[in-house]
Amino acid sequence: VDSKGMSWMSVMPRAKESFDLSAQQWRDRVHLQYGWDLQGLPEKCDGCGKRFSTDHALVCLKGGLIGWGHNQFRDVMGEFSRAAWNNCAWEPVVREASQRARDGGSDGLRAD
Repeated sequence: VDSKGMSWMSVMPRAKESFDLSAQQWRDRVHLQYGWDLQGLPEKCDGCGKRFSTDHALVCLKGGLIGWGHNQFRDVMGEFSRAAWNNCAWEPVVREASQRARDGGSDGLRAD
């Protein structure tokens, strides 16, 4: 294991910088760092029904983690931008996608 990759373990746990991990989050982070399987994962993905793993959770388009990760990144970058430039704001959601669009169909809601 690369010693530089373990530097997060020496950081003081401060909520302001989101370094205040719960005991479970800390254990999960150690397991991910060493490439060990996480404890307590479900057998099957609740979104698509395939065998569930850490890798599957990161790429499954039906489980909701893709959108959750995007939103978490958006919020963190928004806070950084607001701290740096003060006048940053999030754009409102015009409308949510329909269930048909979330299931892979098309309802005209596109971002590209």
